[in-house]
Amino acid sequence: MDSYGDSFACFYDRYFGNYSEHSAPYLLHFASTLYPNGPLPKVLDLGCGTGHLAKRFLEAGYEVTGLDRSPSMLALAKTKCLPSYMKGKPLL
Repeated sequence: MDSYGDSFACFYDRYFGNYSEHSAPYLLHFASTLYPNGPLPKVLDLGCGTGHLAKRFLEAGYEVTGLDRSPSMLALAKTKCLPSYMKGKPLL
């Protein structure tokens, strides 16, 4: 059962995705301080929604696994993250 549906997933992506975009630089900076000399850790994005934050971590070279209860949200996340996937990086 899709808990949100396609129309809400599109609404969420359009109007709430900016929160992830604004927080991404801070979270990426924090993540970089955890392992400054080692390989990048794997990231588990719980409640990834439509993938805004997952995309930013993929672009920074992290391996990301995104989970969300809504198949509609995950479908948008996969579409959003596809360019990073096509560059040989893991996809959700």
